[in-house]
Amino acid sequence: MEHYRGLIDPRCCGLMIIDMQNDFVSPGGYHHRQGRACEPMQAIIPNIQLLLRELPRDVKRIHVMTVWEPDGSDDHWRIHKLLPERVRASGETLRSEHNVVRGTWGRRLSMR
Repeated sequence: MEHYRGLIDPRCCGLMIIDMQNDFVSPGGYHHRQGRACEPMQAIIPNIQLLLRELPRDVKRIHVMTVWEPDGSDDHWRIHKLLPERVRASGETLRSEHNVVRGTWGRRLSMR
């Protein structure tokens, strides 16, 4: 990764890290178990760690995480039948296993 030499103004800059959770990016996570490659996502973790270490302390770090409730009460995509055709066609809606469920290993951040 190239080093940025410019100034970062913490009043208007921040680092946003989105969905770097075990079920999305880790071996053994939901997407990996579904046959999706996790290596491309794993490959960016060292750069994220570098940014977290090297950014000035007063620059905000924001982790955006997807979390589903264990009882499925917030599963609006399935409840309201709003799933994309690609997902419906794959049969993913019929699976009983869900990803990034509150309280599970899959929901936790994967930054190792």
